[in-house]
Amino acid sequence: MPPSHQRFEQGNPVSVELTVLCEGYWVQICRTYSIGEASPYQKRLFKACLQAYQSALDLARPGAAVADLARAAIGVLRTSGFEGSVKYGLGHGVGLDLPEPYEVEIRSQEFLPDRMVLMVHVGAWAANGQAAAFVGGPFCKAKCLQVELGELVKIAQFFKHP
Repeated sequence: MPPSHQRFEQGNPVSVELTVLCEGYWVQICRTYSIGEASPYQKRLFKACLQAYQSALDLARPGAAVADLARAAIGVLRTSGFEGSVKYGLGHGVGLDLPEPYEVEIRSQEFLPDRMVLMVHVGAWAANGQAAAFVGGPFCKAKCLQVELGELVKIAQFFKHP
């Protein structure tokens, strides 16, 4: 979500997307924090986003349809009562450029190639403005390696030594 001029208050969610360049490769990680104790509604949205993220990763493998990852994530949000809360997409490829193919969306007709680093990020903003969650990180699944959530050194070493 773009920055606003709102002041932080107790219970507000703060969503962060950190983008770095490591040894020539771009990578991102997304997190949501709460100022003070998160409300039960905020915790419910965060849990749904985390489950949606994991459901997409469970399907990610060479040859998997990108649209299936998006459908899995959206399905979790729908059954959790947060249908329509994703405003900015569910992820994209990362590597020598940012973003790289493929956009993680239901309309995608692409299939994941071997050794692709995929940025899966489930960001959801409740319509009532009471909650937000942004969960995600880089993921690479190859025939011989699986890397999740920010293990940047392993990703860089993997691409240097195939």
